[in-house]
Amino acid sequence: MRSCLLLLFLFFCGLNAAHSAEPKLLVVTESLPPFQIQRAGGNIEGIATNKVRQLLSGLALDAEIEMMPWARAYLMAQSEPNVLIYSIVRTPFRENLFHWIGVLVSTKTHFIALRDRQDIHITDVDDLSQYRIAVKRDDVITEWLERSGIRSNLVQIKNTQSTLAMLLLGRVDLIPGSKIHIEYMCQLEGCTLDQLAFLYEIKEVNNDFYLAASLGTPLPLVETLRTALSAINAEE
Repeated sequence: MRSCLLLLFLFFCGLNAAHSAEPKLLVVTESLPPFQIQRAGGNIEGIATNKVRQLLSGLALDAEIEMMPWARAYLMAQSEPNVLIYSIVRTPFRENLFHWIGVLVSTKTHFIALRDRQDIHITDVDDLSQYRIAVKRDDVITEWLERSGIRSNLVQIKNTQSTLAMLLLGRVDLIPGSKIHIEYMCQLEGCTLDQLAFLYEIKEVNNDFYLAASLGTPLPLVETLRTALSAINAEE
């Protein structure tokens, strides 16, 4: 009897030890409504955030979500262990910088101008060099443009809402953005989608928004996250 109790005790101690061995995760993101939204009081919500919370709670992981400027989040996810980042676009350039967990949401991204700018015409990437483009610092679109040789006409700022504000003021000619995100931003900036023209779909860049992990995150945990997120996506 004593030996049975001892075996049970050791079994449950092993389970608890395995669970406590999981590192505390820091989950970093930016403000990107409606995918990630910070409400009054600091609570972080949104389409992508809800799926991340579902994933973390289903695995009973110790994790904290923090919202910060994208450039800071992007750097932390490259340089610190046990960091998850979302919503991040997967590219060949970024492939070896992170462990890729899986897709949270998908969208389409366009270059956007004011509708009354009849002088702007885009048929291919080379045409973009003619126009001033407001972009988000360290964003996937910014990286793609720079690798395409388009640099001198980029105005790099901290978030998408600021790029939209600059477009509405006529300080730039184009901004990149997805319709669902820009529609939300217009509610804050006092504009409507009717004022905007979605001129060129950016098919050269993946439009899937991922959850990724820093390279210092333990591989068994990465695989657990991948499996669990795949199961969540399969149920949708």
